[in-house]
Amino acid sequence: MTARAAQAPPVVLCLDLDGTMYRGEAPLRAYAEAMAAVAEPALGRRLLRRAESFLARPESEAPYRDLWAALSAIGGQAGLGWPERDVAFVAVRERILAGEVPIERVPGLPAFVDGLAPEVTAVVLSNSDDESGRRLLAYLGLRGLVPRMMGGAGKPRGFAPALRTLLGRRDYAGGVSVGDNYANDVLAARDLGLATLHVRAPGAEGGGADRTVARLEDGFDWVRDQLERLVARRPPVQTLLADHAQPEGESP
Repeated sequence: MTARAAQAPPVVLCLDLDGTMYRGEAPLRAYAEAMAAVAEPALGRRLLRRAESFLARPESEAPYRDLWAALSAIGGQAGLGWPERDVAFVAVRERILAGEVPIERVPGLPAFVDGLAPEVTAVVLSNSDDESGRRLLAYLGLRGLVPRMMGGAGKPRGFAPALRTLLGRRDYAGGVSVGDNYANDVLAARDLGLATLHVRAPGAEGGGADRTVARLEDGFDWVRDQLERLVARRPPVQTLLADHAQPEGESP
């Protein structure tokens, strides 16, 4: 008989991508421009005016889901369906990757992710395009997260199945969800027993997260503390005995 260690359930860190791992008005303005370019001219001009007004005072449109969702809604009011808005969104990602649209990176994010305890499995759940999302993670210096990203996750309803798929299992020893969309990243995660950090823009929906911050880096210490507590409480790894057939005539 030989002994083998059972695989202990991981502690998870669920991260949103857009609006959470980078920020800035330039990509949001580029999104409005991309939508306006395919709208009927008069509606496109109105879209741009409304977008500029929103970006100047986001709280004036309260409550909204997140900054990207608010601009998408403005595009919808300009007559654009989801396919057109999604194409515009992916086009902005491509321009970011090409260096044409500047973004503000979150200070210390790669070091924070790289410094997670080995018992923590970090995953990225995004509702947007998978292929460009993986390239965007690499662009942000987060290459270690590339194989653990799922685009088209369908949050909030798809949060649980996407997490199971990325983990390759159903069980986990608790975790933390981090994101800027209250419904997608807070409420959906809370239903699974995860602690939640809401990166909340002025006027965005919210109020029920375990911790709310204006900038992701302001929540690093809190997230790290939560993960360390969960790792310390993780069930101990048990040793299982595996039987192996012995050749005839030999003693086990």
